[in-house]
Amino acid sequence: MKKNWIKNYLLLGTVYMAFVSFLCSVTFVRMNISQAQEKNVFESIYIDTLIDFIVPSPSYSQIEEMEQDPETGMVVITPYYETSSHAKINGNEAKGDVLFIADVSKVDYTPYGAKRIVSGAKTSKEGSAIVDRVYAERNACNIGDVVEMTLAGHKFSFTITGMTEANTYYNDGTIALVLSSEQVSQLENDGVRYSAAYVSASDYERCKYYLYNIYKPYGRLKDESEFDNQETYQQHVQNFNNANWSKEITNCKDNYSNLSVKYENVEIGIYRNIIISAVIVLVAVVIFDSVLLKSENLNAFFQGFLIKKSGTKAEIKSFFSRGITFNAVIFCLVTAVLYYWIATSIGCEMISSNIMTSCAMIATQIIVSLIMTAVSGGYVEKHFTIKKKT
Repeated sequence: MKKNWIKNYLLLGTVYMAFVSFLCSVTFVRMNISQAQEKNVFESIYIDTLIDFIVPSPSYSQIEEMEQDPETGMVVITPYYETSSHAKINGNEAKGDVLFIADVSKVDYTPYGAKRIVSGAKTSKEGSAIVDRVYAERNACNIGDVVEMTLAGHKFSFTITGMTEANTYYNDGTIALVLSSEQVSQLENDGVRYSAAYVSASDYERCKYYLYNIYKPYGRLKDESEFDNQETYQQHVQNFNNANWSKEITNCKDNYSNLSVKYENVEIGIYRNIIISAVIVLVAVVIFDSVLLKSENLNAFFQGFLIKKSGTKAEIKSFFSRGITFNAVIFCLVTAVLYYWIATSIGCEMISSNIMTSCAMIATQIIVSLIMTAVSGGYVEKHFTIKKKT
């Protein structure tokens, strides 16, 4: 009896259930995790931030004026500097875009706020560096690494304190460096202008109207002292006033509406894959256990076991119930391990809705195994008879 149990369930059952789990996991679980993760990364920059618009180059004085003017519809403006120079991390040059956040109290109004942090400190302080996933993976940097950066001749040092979801406004990964107010004042005195600013609106429509019809990036307006003569300066002012600056404004709400079409069927696809994978598991378990129940070799062995060895139906039922239970345990363990491996390789948070596919497969295996245990017991009662030796 034990030899047959090992042959049919311990060896054959283990290989079969592991294969079914692997097939469903690498097909449906991986697909669902990938799609859900891609959708989450896309939505995060729009949903988990307080950014409504990104505007070009406000001047230092302009920011306070717009925040205090109710006619602008703005509640918070978070300026930043952007440089094409590369940061050095632990002495090595890193690839990716570098942003300097000018106000530590406004970090939550940027793509580097607490809601988007996936590891490290949720709050930032002056001297903090926050990397996004793409930048961290590309440069193999970790929490606690030292970042050195030069801006307008000034050398700054920062410490990586957190990692966020990807800043999808950039392709190559970003690192945000949080400046102190003294450092910002120093840059202002040296004539360094803001590159852009994140805008959070209190009144979206009013803010939109102001930005597209009234706003001018006065950080781009040069001083008269930078020109050789008055005529050249006046031409610069005229060009500045006539320019269509609205073309450089990023409307985050419109972006989300236009781009989210790509992801509108993701949830339907996920639920479809959950159902398909559950059905495959159901069919696979039923077929395997049914084949063993109706195996001529096993039936002959059991009939001989009942007659020649004075066995009992209870022992035959135990043979099937132990085997079915063992298969269920193997399937659940393999599925859990595969989920962990797949989710980790994709960079997904472990506790998430993405686990539904694996849970559905495991739940289906357990339920079907309970049913097949009962079926096997009924089958034994019906098809096996105990005959005494004559």
